[in-house]
Amino acid sequence: MKKILKILCAIIFFNIYLVVRTHSITLRANDFYSQGQTTDWTFFIYMDASYNLGEQALYNLNEMMEGVVSSTHLKVVVQLHGWGECAWRYEVNHKKLDLVMTVTLGDNCKKDFCDGMGWALLNYPAKHNAIVLWNHGHGVLDPDDEQRSIMSNNWEYTYGLYPLALFKCSRHDTLKGILFNGVTRGYLNNSDLIDSLDFVYKILGGKIDILGADACMMSMLEIGYHVRKYVNFLVGSENCELPTGWDYRNLFKKICVKYYTPLEVSSLVIETFRDFYSKNKNNNMYTHSLCNLNTLDNFIKNLNSFVDLSCLCVNKYKDKFKDIVLKVRTQGVQFCGQPLYTDIIYFYTLLCESLCACEIKDTPEIKELCKILHQGLDLFNTLVIANVAGAEIFGARGLSIYFPYLRVSESYRNIPFVRETKWVKFLQEVIGCV
Repeated sequence: MKKILKILCAIIFFNIYLVVRTHSITLRANDFYSQGQTTDWTFFIYMDASYNLGEQALYNLNEMMEGVVSSTHLKVVVQLHGWGECAWRYEVNHKKLDLVMTVTLGDNCKKDFCDGMGWALLNYPAKHNAIVLWNHGHGVLDPDDEQRSIMSNNWEYTYGLYPLALFKCSRHDTLKGILFNGVTRGYLNNSDLIDSLDFVYKILGGKIDILGADACMMSMLEIGYHVRKYVNFLVGSENCELPTGWDYRNLFKKICVKYYTPLEVSSLVIETFRDFYSKNKNNNMYTHSLCNLNTLDNFIKNLNSFVDLSCLCVNKYKDKFKDIVLKVRTQGVQFCGQPLYTDIIYFYTLLCESLCACEIKDTPEIKELCKILHQGLDLFNTLVIANVAGAEIFGARGLSIYFPYLRVSESYRNIPFVRETKWVKFLQEVIGCV
């Protein structure tokens, strides 16, 4: 086994050499950066490539080196984990990586993530900060407690409104949160992410300007809710991300030119992502969105009002109302080929249209519910302020939500979003989930 690990490590080092063979890598002292020096932006990218993402990591590193053309306005630092217990910390400069140090990771992903963020933000002070989570992602769902350390388990779920069979999800080999470590089989779950960002909030004395997820299915209402106290802008994808991820080359080139505000930089992430993937006509499965989390609580109030009135309607109008909701749910967009997440904005839109055309449309309750849906759609315009989606992802408006047909996952029941909002009440009383 040790021999295999040595061979794998050698392969990783050799691949890093190949991808940067036209660039240079230098080793710098640990105290390389003065606390007194600041730049406009620090981007910290926490890359864990240990679970089948080595090729993508090398591609993105190369793109970063091409994109960082100066350090006046931007400093990019990376922590890369490829295999084994070691991670490399780099300063990214134009056509070169400066290897600052290596660190030993443990079996606590939250601690490793916090250590990395502390290193980056304390040693590279800036006016504004962006933290990018680079890895696999599976949205808000976590494995059940007994599955947390079992990397090979597939997650079973029931597909369809009236399911006839049980399918297995093979796109992601196990349910996970984010930053999955293929060696220790640990990952960052919902509570870990909240604790980690609270740690950074205390270091900075304020919110992180941008939290980016270069990972699958992380642009979710629940995730935005969990991090809203610590983050101004959330950037991520509703769908599975394509292998090449963000367009770091053009993004960093633009940021290096002049000073940009946090909203402008967040918008540049979406703009460069759109420009990069819209040129590839063979792959129209991309999504990417920018959410202003400072406005999210307003929508949560609307969502709770929607749930209360929907419960009233299903009690009064029974199947006449429930059938409309279920039909709309089946028309919603699915992400990564899975039926559990759907776009909440598109759901609001379709439901509003269906209710306005149904036989009970003139009742006081339905009229009031349509009013609430319209108000929610107006609030979305201040929440999701930029969104792109390929032609094959019709209905992706920028923010998804967990919306099962039959059963609410046990891991979902324990998250703050469920404890502090009424969404599960809707799933149980209107949809009929158990």
